[in-house]
Amino acid sequence: MAININENYLEIFNSFKNDGHFTNIGKLLCKDPFSEVREIYVKNKVMVGKIVRDDNSENYGKYGAYDIRGQNLVKIHSIILKEINRCNYFLIIMEKTMPRDLGKLNDYFHNHNLLKLIFDPFKELTGDYLLKFYCKQIINALEILKRCNYVLFDLKPENLLISTNFIIKLSYFSLLKKIKDKEKLKHPGGTDGYLSLDYYKNKKFTEEEAYKQEYFSLGATLYYLKYGQRMLKFKKCDNNDSFTPF
Repeated sequence: MAININENYLEIFNSFKNDGHFTNIGKLLCKDPFSEVREIYVKNKVMVGKIVRDDNSENYGKYGAYDIRGQNLVKIHSIILKEINRCNYFLIIMEKTMPRDLGKLNDYFHNHNLLKLIFDPFKELTGDYLLKFYCKQIINALEILKRCNYVLFDLKPENLLISTNFIIKLSYFSLLKKIKDKEKLKHPGGTDGYLSLDYYKNKKFTEEEAYKQEYFSLGATLYYLKYGQRMLKFKKCDNNDSFTPF
C-alpha cells in the first residue's frame, strides 16, 4: 500500500464532516504517514476521530474492536468506510480520553528524573507497585480481547493512554486479528523492540504462539516503563532472517 506522507487529511476529515458524520473539527492530536487523529464534535460532544487510509477494503475486519467493550479499552463508537479519489479511508470515532500516551510520558519522566517526584502524592503507587498496577490493567485489556478471540499484535507504551487517576486504556487496534478455530495467522507486522525472534522468523503461527507473543510484548513494555529503554536491541533488516542492532 502506497502512502503519501504529504496527504491532506484535513481535507479527508472535511469530506466525512460534509456527509454528516460529525459537526465540527477540532485540534490535531497526532499524525503519521498512515493516519491522522483530531478532536471532533458529535452533537456538541467532544470525541476523537481517526482517519486511516487503507487500499484494501477487506481490512475493515481488523477494526473488530468496535464490538469489544471494557474499562481498559478505548471505546469505539462507529467506523465509517468511504472511497475518496479512488482510495479507501476509514473514519474511526472514539471516546475522548487523556491525550497523553504512556510512552511519551515515560520518556519525559526518565529524561528529567521526575519519576519519583511526580508520584510522591501517590506513595502507595510508586516504583514496582505502580508497574504492577499498570500490568494488571494491561492484562485485563488483553484478556478481554482474548475472550472475544482477538489478538492485538502491537502492544507498546505508545499505544496505551493513561488518565490522571492512572487508568490505562488500550487505544490502537490497526493490527488486530480475529482468531479462527485451528487457522494459522499470517504475520501482521508490529514494532521492532517488542517482538520476539520467533515472531520475526515465522510467517504464520498458531493461536497459542500468538498469545505468547502478546505476553512477550507485555514484558517488553513493562521493562521499558521501568528502565526507560527497550529490552530488545535487534530488528529484522532484510528477508534473510538476519537481525541488526538498533
